[in-house]
Amino acid sequence: MADLDPLSLFTALREPDAAAVARALAKFQAPDDTVSGDMTLAQIGGDTAAHRAATDLVADLTAWRRGEAQWSEINSSLLLHGEPGGGKSMLARAIAASADVPLVEGSFGSWQAAGHLGDMLREMRRTFAAAAAKRPAALFIDEVDAAGSRDNHETHSANYRRQVVN
Repeated sequence: MADLDPLSLFTALREPDAAAVARALAKFQAPDDTVSGDMTLAQIGGDTAAHRAATDLVADLTAWRRGEAQWSEINSSLLLHGEPGGGKSMLARAIAASADVPLVEGSFGSWQAAGHLGDMLREMRRTFAAAAAKRPAALFIDEVDAAGSRDNHETHSANYRRQVVN
């Protein structure tokens, strides 16, 4: 923990319980944004809509990597939604492991915790740059719902939301 900058430490300490603090501290101590997946979709098993969509995504990526499909012909994204603890992060890790690509994770919460708008945008760009540098890679963005909507007609913070969402 001695290597952590104060912002990372304070952000981790804001977590709701000790286990969440420990996870946040571990994430902040990671050398970069790459997360290795330790379970594949086959190991997880299941026949939910999310699992089927994830399996299709991996199959498409595999076909593209083999030269059997053009990038424009495949599904290259997946939007997962659900309650906290529902397995979205685990599924993202399994997608990366199954596709044998690195997983780069970002979250609106950690980006917002970086500070003012300029700091948040810098952290967002850093995450996207990490994914681009490791391509092909899986990019998992958690807490997307925190971005708000550019269609919200409330003028308070409209410029902030527009810059973040765009």
